[in-house]
Amino acid sequence: MSTSVRTALDIVVDIPLAELEQDPYPCYVRMREECPVAYVPETGRVWITTWDLCQEAGVNDAVVGPSSQASADAYGAGNLTTLTGEAHRVLRNAAYAPVRPRAIKAYYGSGIRATTRRYLGDIRGRGELYVDYGRDQGVADRGRAAKAEIRAYLEARLPRLLAEPDDTALSRLMHDGMPDGQVRSAAEILPTVNVLIVGGVAEPAHLIASTLYGLLANPGELQQAWSEPVTWSRPAIEEGLRWLPPFGMTEKRTTQDVTVGGVLIPAGTEIALVIGSANRDPERFGRPDEFDIDRGDQGNLAFGFGSHFCIGHQLTRALGEVVLAETLQALPGLRLDPGRAPVVSGWTIRAPKPLPVLWDAVRWDA
Repeated sequence: MSTSVRTALDIVVDIPLAELEQDPYPCYVRMREECPVAYVPETGRVWITTWDLCQEAGVNDAVVGPSSQASADAYGAGNLTTLTGEAHRVLRNAAYAPVRPRAIKAYYGSGIRATTRRYLGDIRGRGELYVDYGRDQGVADRGRAAKAEIRAYLEARLPRLLAEPDDTALSRLMHDGMPDGQVRSAAEILPTVNVLIVGGVAEPAHLIASTLYGLLANPGELQQAWSEPVTWSRPAIEEGLRWLPPFGMTEKRTTQDVTVGGVLIPAGTEIALVIGSANRDPERFGRPDEFDIDRGDQGNLAFGFGSHFCIGHQLTRALGEVVLAETLQALPGLRLDPGRAPVVSGWTIRAPKPLPVLWDAVRWDA
């Protein structure tokens, strides 16, 4: 590195967004090797791309705080991911209650497994599935309409929860941690509800699709998982989290000057901890680009860092484990459709979109 380089903003890596959208991984390789801390103008952020440096910055909550810019635009100001300190702790505790391990255990079989089997029963006789989750020009409009519907639902639902609190997630967000006689309004709850919906739907869905793609694209891995679906579903899900994490990066903002990897990042800098890159760092993982359910528990960074570590990680893992095991058992001969190739795209959110599959159609009660 030249001695004239003083800050991360001086180390510039130009990458077209179209290239990132198609496949960011070659860029990750170059950056890890040549400039693991660098400014990427197309994204408006300094990227940190190695496992060790992401860990170093990610746990430094006092200096590397949440970024309100992207999160507020997507979910609304004051959501769980943008808060810090006591306000974050209190709201996080309220949101965490329904997804604690004990709570998940209570609905693991009757909720998660029963629902999975019901949906598999609806498609088992079809023999094929093609669902395209790709973006189109109307996605932003539909997103705004969905948020308006959520707000209307909250405004209608919360008055009853004011009079009759219960153990639901909405009731806890409304009441937990508030002084006697005070509750959070629909406007205060809405941004965090938006976060929980996206995390509770998109994260497990992309994780399951990516893990299934990893298995179907590697016949040896698939046969191993098929031999004992219940045993191998959890290791497969953990490898899916590492190999294609549902969220490829987490946005942060520095609260003061900080040096990471020998590079100065000034206060107020928008940064990205690039989870997708860190999870394939060869300094941490052998054969990092391969999908390997025998890899063992080496950890992954899919759920973020520090005080903003994802509160729903146990639920996401439970959903992935159950849905994958039930799918492998319910759909014999499951395979990629040779006539329609999967399309894997995205960099902030990367997954197979779509993932066309076939199986040997049978009756559910066969």
